Amino acid sequence: MPVEKELNLSQFITYSVIILVGCLAAEFFLFALSLRYEVYENMVCWYFPIGFRLLLLLYLPIRYWGVVWFGGSLGLFLYWSNYVEPNTVFIDNFSYNFYLLLSLPVIYFVKVRYVTESLMTVKALLAILGAFIAIRLIDTFINLASDGPLYLGVPEALLLDVFIAHQLAALLPFLFMLTCYYFVQWLVSGATKLNNVQLVKLFIVNLIIGLSLLLVHVIQPSLDNLLVVLVFIGIVWLGASYGFTALMTFTVTINTFLLLYLFDTNNGELLLRYMPFMSSYCLVALFVGGYLIETERVNLNLRINNSTLAENNMKLKELSNRTISIQEQERKELSQELHDEIGQNITALKTELIMIERTGLQHSDKFSTEGIRHAADMIYDSVYNMMNWLRPSELDEIGLTDILTGAFFASRLSAANIHYVHDITANLQQLTAAQEIAIFRIVQESVTNTIKYSTGDLYSVSIHQVADILILSMSDNGFVKQGTSKSGGFGLSGIEDRVTSLDGDFYIDSTDGFNIYVKLPLARCTQESNALA
Repeated sequence: MPVEKELNLSQFITYSVIILVGCLAAEFFLFALSLRYEVYENMVCWYFPIGFRLLLLLYLPIRYWGVVWFGGSLGLFLYWSNYVEPNTVFIDNFSYNFYLLLSLPVIYFVKVRYVTESLMTVKALLAILGAFIAIRLIDTFINLASDGPLYLGVPEALLLDVFIAHQLAALLPFLFMLTCYYFVQWLVSGATKLNNVQLVKLFIVNLIIGLSLLLVHVIQPSLDNLLVVLVFIGIVWLGASYGFTALMTFTVTINTFLLLYLFDTNNGELLLRYMPFMSSYCLVALFVGGYLIETERVNLNLRINNSTLAENNMKLKELSNRTISIQEQERKELSQELHDEIGQNITALKTELIMIERTGLQHSDKFSTEGIRHAADMIYDSVYNMMNWLRPSELDEIGLTDILTGAFFASRLSAANIHYVHDITANLQQLTAAQEIAIFRIVQESVTNTIKYSTGDLYSVSIHQVADILILSMSDNGFVKQGTSKSGGFGLSGIEDRVTSLDGDFYIDSTDGFNIYVKLPLARCTQESNALA
């Protein structure tokens, strides 16, 4: 429940006076209005004040509850003493409203537990209706048990009918006021997506519909049952098609017309006939409206979460791109350092050995220098292969297509007794440098995993283009060696990172050998790669 703002004494007194005068005037007017809808003469009427009082207690700060109670009692007393029973004593009327105090714990519980949001929820509606039924039952039961003024002069044969009528006759005005309250609150909160012009048009349309239905009723009363069904259909249809604002506007308009039509009819039977329909209209509108609001909240949260997820995915892609870029730069620098430092040192070592041989050594010494030279050659070849694997110069010199179709991967696989097959139909020259590196590294990682962990003797790679999608597949016909996993270096996660950075799809199939499939949106990844470059 929102924390109530602290007020100083002068503000509290000012607001208290305003609420007191407002409650007095509202109770006076609503009681007078109630007497114009008598269901049983001098016994039961559509009672408006109790619903108004409950709404005030639920939605005003607790510090003003006493003001609401006193102002309502005073307004009721003024009307009663001036227009009904001039000899009424204020203390009698005051004691009658004392029954309301017995309901305050129920109201307090609902207010604190359920009335926690500015707009309605289905759970809050159920709690508010439960609170209303509870305070109405408390009021009527106490009056019934104590022979209070509410049942004074009611014939015993009508006692049960009057008791039930008291519950229903108070429920209808409360539901109507609750519907109006939530509708006004919705408009004031600015939650509606309609502008003022659209709201006026909606009101005019509802006015025309309401007048048309009323006209049909006046001209042909026998169609009332059909009109009742049409109103229900209209409420549900408007809510499903045009949302909360249209739903509530239609319901408030229809019930307002019916209240005006039934005003001061002096026909209790007619009031009893319309009472369940009008109450049902409000109930349907409230619960359908509550469902719509909750659905809108869920959709809003989903949109926010999806937006956050999309933003996080974009950040993840950017991070993947940066990581791969840094990794490639490090490999390039490492390859260059290996070439510059170790390669030059080994070359110098071989040169020194040649000079030693030329100076005229003994046969045994020559044999030793030949062994040293052979070891130096092996070191040189190993370092060369390593730095070529880290960053092949051919990738810059001859391009990705020749790398994939040439001896670069074939020789490495052949050394492991694995036959290499390629099928390249896509034009790889259209790719940017970043895309070429990504595809090269994906194949390289797959080849490394096959050499290390596969029991097969055949490895194939194919690259095709379908529309703007580049399809890359890598397969071997073996199985994973027991006790190992297909991950070398960055392994499959490294492949996945590269595919993610290009906004592609990556999946694995191990039903027949081990197959890796990659789909890259060529146009989009080209733009992103250019942007990164």
